[in-house]
Amino acid sequence: MNKVQYEQENNIRYMKMEFCNITEEAEYEIKMLMNNKISIFLPITIKTINNRTIYFYNVTSKQQFCKLYEFNKLQMKDIELILNSLEAMAQIVNNYMLNLDSVMVTPEMLFLDLTNKKLMFTYVPICNEMDFESNLSQSFDNYIKELFDFIIEHFDHEYDKKSVVKIYQIYQKIIQHEYDMIKISDLLYEQEDVSIQCNETSADDENDEIIIKEIPQEIIEDEVECKNKSLVNIISMIKGIGVVLFVLNVVKILAPEIIPLPYGGIVPMVVCVCLAVLLVVLSKIPDYTFIKMNKRSVKQPFTISSNTTCNRIDNSTDNNIIDNTACSMKNDFKENDLTNNLVDCSVNDDSQSMEHTMLLSDYFKESSKSKNIKMTYCGEDNLEDIVIDKLPCIVGSMSEHCNYVINSKIVSHIHMCILKIEDIYYIEDMNSTNGTYVNGERLIANKRKEIKKDDLVLISTLPYKVEMIS
Repeated sequence: MNKVQYEQENNIRYMKMEFCNITEEAEYEIKMLMNNKISIFLPITIKTINNRTIYFYNVTSKQQFCKLYEFNKLQMKDIELILNSLEAMAQIVNNYMLNLDSVMVTPEMLFLDLTNKKLMFTYVPICNEMDFESNLSQSFDNYIKELFDFIIEHFDHEYDKKSVVKIYQIYQKIIQHEYDMIKISDLLYEQEDVSIQCNETSADDENDEIIIKEIPQEIIEDEVECKNKSLVNIISMIKGIGVVLFVLNVVKILAPEIIPLPYGGIVPMVVCVCLAVLLVVLSKIPDYTFIKMNKRSVKQPFTISSNTTCNRIDNSTDNNIIDNTACSMKNDFKENDLTNNLVDCSVNDDSQSMEHTMLLSDYFKESSKSKNIKMTYCGEDNLEDIVIDKLPCIVGSMSEHCNYVINSKIVSHIHMCILKIEDIYYIEDMNSTNGTYVNGERLIANKRKEIKKDDLVLISTLPYKVEMIS
């Protein structure tokens, strides 16, 4: 089978898969999908051309899950929608005697209908070819793990601390296969005791620490540079022997009767030249040649400094909401039986500060503050210019998912996205119904197109001119 492709016919957009052969079981599944039109699966049309079976999935006005949350963060309500949809899908698969492993729930194969707030799945009837990029031959357990890997990466970790704990508990169940697909939404309501055992602190000892014993010590494997002493000694020995032989041959040339070497004539001179070249070459060997990497292992227990005040939870006033004040974390590195030349990594909180440390999230926040591009409306309607104060910037008619909202019926819920990569601006159509055009050329959905100053962009039929702000 070829890789997944996309095709546009008028205003209908298809995701296309092509197979050489299909099994008898696949024929049954195709009939079930075609005759029943199961709404939780993407509408499918089957065509046979030159003995090749092609599956056409109608993805018009639906957002690919991985694209939708490439720039947005997942919230707990999104997790609830995913789990409830998975449970409903599993029940339908069971009722229609379909194959759960044929449901591809990877982020690339999930689509969201924003109009109905409905998650739609891709069902691929079993075929004989299982060899394309999306790993069609995997089991459903692998698919769902891949989905939750994506969810963990794109979940809003600053949203609600209790929700963050809950999503990691769900993820733990998923990777350990401790779930029932027919009742997978129960993971939302299962309560697990997360006990943190704290050592009692003494008022007289401010250096006592609270150790979270449930978290195992992390073993950090590292490498440290050190000189390869054996190689250095060998080179030094060769140099010493070369110098001695060079001196002997020079004396043989100047005073042959003093040094009784077994050869004479021009041989001592040739030997001197060769030895001189050898010594010069050895002296030019770069320093990094003598460097080798020694591995080391460091056990790092997770500790919380007791001199940092952690606000307690008041059930009567805060309704069990965890205070946003975070407890500072202190890493206590303990090294056992380490070799020489190891670097001391101790940190003094009173004398050193992390002035040059930047979190990845801080980097994205800084990079998203760019204000040096805007799109000026040049049509007849009374529409405002698109002033981009955050990158990436999603433009559409749905305020819930868009950074800039255009209130127009011809603009899709999520119509397009503007982003910046290495000082180059790009525009990307987000599978819109009426399309996005750059200088008269309609963009292929989910394909990025570079935009420059004075380019004309049509959002459906709404014209905008790209301008750069110094």
